Amino acid sequence: MEQRNSIITKLRSTCELNKAAQLEADGRLQSMSQKLTEYEAAFGDVEGAASRSELTIVTLQQQARESHQHIVDLESLHR
Repeated sequence: MEQRNSIITKLRSTCELNKAAQLEADGRLQSMSQKLTEYEAAFGDVEGAASRSELTIVTLQQQARESHQHIVDLESLHR
């Protein structure tokens, strides 16, 4: 009977340790999920900024080409 009670006590102790470990793991998983969500949002912001920057560069390059052509046209009229 004593051996049975000892085994039950050990099993209960192990069960409590497993519950505590599970709660800790759940907390870590929730924290990591929250960080992942934050990183995804930040990546979306960076990706949007990069897209806008690319559009700005393309627009400025087009304006530079048009300005250069305008200068070439004016120089040819001046000659």
